[in-house]
Amino acid sequence: MPLRTIWRPWKWASVVLSGGLLAGCSTSEKKLSYIGEADLEHYKDVVTSIDYPAVNQETPDEVSYSDEPRRIRNPRKEEIWNLGLEEAVHTALANNEIIRDNGQFLSPSNRLLTNPDFVQSVYDPALQDTSTLFGQNGVEAALSEFDATFTTNFLIGRSESISETNSFNNIQAGDTLESTAGDFRSSLSKIFADGSQASLQHNVLYQAFNNGSGTGAGGTRLFQSYFTNNPSATQNAGIPGLQFDYRKPLWAGGGTRFTRIAGPISRRPNLQATPQVNQGVVISRIRTDIAIADFESATQNLVKDVEDVYWELYLAYRRYDAELTARNSSLHTWRKVKA
Repeated sequence: MPLRTIWRPWKWASVVLSGGLLAGCSTSEKKLSYIGEADLEHYKDVVTSIDYPAVNQETPDEVSYSDEPRRIRNPRKEEIWNLGLEEAVHTALANNEIIRDNGQFLSPSNRLLTNPDFVQSVYDPALQDTSTLFGQNGVEAALSEFDATFTTNFLIGRSESISETNSFNNIQAGDTLESTAGDFRSSLSKIFADGSQASLQHNVLYQAFNNGSGTGAGGTRLFQSYFTNNPSATQNAGIPGLQFDYRKPLWAGGGTRFTRIAGPISRRPNLQATPQVNQGVVISRIRTDIAIADFESATQNLVKDVEDVYWELYLAYRRYDAELTARNSSLHTWRKVKA
């Protein structure tokens, strides 16, 4: 094969590689992010960095093309906007996420300033429906009381103690008694619509000692380590425990109607020996309906205020037109008499 044929592919490969290196060098430096242990200097640099104002930022079009506010000392002719009542109501409803009352502006009794939590807004029905506060649960939170719950925990520990005297555990004075313990517990529970509750529990306990007799909390054993389901002294070592429970209230908290209204009584805490029974699905839906009714009432009041202000403005224009007509007529009469 000629030398020129071999050199040509290597020539093009070197050109492509050089272009890639130049492109990589021209890119801006990216901020590094770490997973796990990393040098804290990177985070210190980010936290202690100074944010300077964007003085060269372009002014938004809403500000650049906005008109100068109207002033009494600087009157100017504007284009007359024939605003109808329907358009006025539509504009008010589209621009009032926080519903205001008529006459609130600069008023000492303005609820936005004195008690803003009780001011109606378009978000109130959604906030109530998705609320998880105690005593104010929404529908989804009330339904979540009936979801299956799975819990698990695992504990492991090891202890070493030096024996000062000869003991019956085959530990001589000066020897070290080593013990290892592990505890694994898991449970799956479910509350039903009639207030009953079913649960499945699985408990495993592991213990191990370094003495030859395997002495633990239950006495002398054959092996140094063993599994059981109960750490008590009266429980013999055996296979891990699997337990199933089913509980159904007969009087208090029993029945589908009570559970739908009050919620599962097994999950209700007591306040001054009085069970809290206001967490059911029915009551949560009533709260949502109340929030919707309050919002509709506030909307109706807003529409009424808009209509009142609209007709007051219309009356002011008519009154001004009548006064202007009377003034022009009086001026015309005066000029005739004067002439």
